[in-house]
Amino acid sequence: MRRIFGILLSLISLTGMGLGFGILYNTEIRFLNSVPVETVVTDKRVEPLKDVNGQYIARATYRYHVSDDLYFGDKVLAYDFNTPVSEYVLAVIEPFTIGAPTVAYYNRLDPKDAFLSKSIPYPPYLAILSSLILFISGLYLLMTPGINNLHPKQHSADRYSFLPDDAFLFQIEKATLVQAIVFSVISVFTFGNYFIHVSKPNGIMEISAVCVFLLLASLLWKQAFDNKRRASSFKYLHLELESDILNFDKEYKAKINQKLLLDTKIVACDFAVIGHKSNFHGPVLSENWYRNSVDKYIAANEEFRFEQSFRIDSKSDGQAFSLRVCVQSATSVQEWNYPLQVNLSTRASEPR
Repeated sequence: MRRIFGILLSLISLTGMGLGFGILYNTEIRFLNSVPVETVVTDKRVEPLKDVNGQYIARATYRYHVSDDLYFGDKVLAYDFNTPVSEYVLAVIEPFTIGAPTVAYYNRLDPKDAFLSKSIPYPPYLAILSSLILFISGLYLLMTPGINNLHPKQHSADRYSFLPDDAFLFQIEKATLVQAIVFSVISVFTFGNYFIHVSKPNGIMEISAVCVFLLLASLLWKQAFDNKRRASSFKYLHLELESDILNFDKEYKAKINQKLLLDTKIVACDFAVIGHKSNFHGPVLSENWYRNSVDKYIAANEEFRFEQSFRIDSKSDGQAFSLRVCVQSATSVQEWNYPLQVNLSTRASEPR
């Protein structure tokens, strides 16, 4: 289901970006095929788009000569971009003064086809940028396995191996790096193209949009670098329990081991049973911590091992549970979360 949702999200977003880039490409081709010519604007106006309520387009009346032939035009923009903001269209036609000489651009392949302004309003850019956010989300879903692939695996008669929610560090590192690169490249190109062809002075909306996308890009790059640093420092924390399905009020022994890729001094190893409202990703309702001070030096490429007994109290709030392991070194803290399958029928009493 995760992969199917990722594919659908990617296809929908690619369609939106394709439409936006297609409009930009066709407009740029029109600009390349255009030839400037002197003209005089005799009328300018904003018209409602035919058969579409609340949408407006810019219109003007002007005349120009090509090879001694007289032509009349009415397009302001290369294409009839429509927008629900009439003020935006007014800003497009504002620079043209009725009766004053100006420049029009006719199609060298068809002189009857002309326009007044080499500018592109915001609709295609909006389609690209909004679809981009969906696209990087779809990429992440496709490039990472997800929590549904974290089922415990039995490796002996009474031992089960559990994987944390971010066990696939290499895939996560790669996915977040691709997210940051794709987001940055497309954002820079889109904003750059927009400000080259902007049809009105930069306003608060454009400045706000740039700030938001700069913030998103910085968060994506921080996430990518954090995951890269984490993946280059150690492998995921391996957890073993006696059962894949746990019961309330029964003591279990958690055994962990982790291969460290750098020399590390471990100073603490804490465990917590976390109660969630409905599923592993749901709101946290209860936490029961087991705190442990540790003083171990682990050389590079050696394993850190630790054991902890714990129980899931039947009076703990929550309908879903997870085990969180927090390993603290002298320089950093790493947390690992393991979804647990708990037999709710063994609950002795209703939770508080």
